[in-house]
Amino acid sequence: MASPSTSSTPAAQHGRPVVIAVDDEVMILELIAMVLAPHGYQVETFDDPARALEAIKADPRRVSLVITDYAMHTMNGMEFIEQCRLVFLT
Repeated sequence: MASPSTSSTPAAQHGRPVVIAVDDEVMILELIAMVLAPHGYQVETFDDPARALEAIKADPRRVSLVITDYAMHTMNGMEFIEQCRLVFLT
């Protein structure tokens, strides 16, 4: 797999695209970070979708990709995606 290209956009701050990973299983989050980080991604993991949404709302332009689980305890993945869309489209 090729490393991602860097750009001067806020999403590629410090030359590394930011990936937000959301899952209520910590092992899955660790696996995502372990796979993506060596390829140049800055991976931020969240086991709570509400906290991930707060991080995205703080600066949505810096986020290049969001990876989410579907079945989580407090909010399912589709609800989380809908909330993300509201942030990214405003």
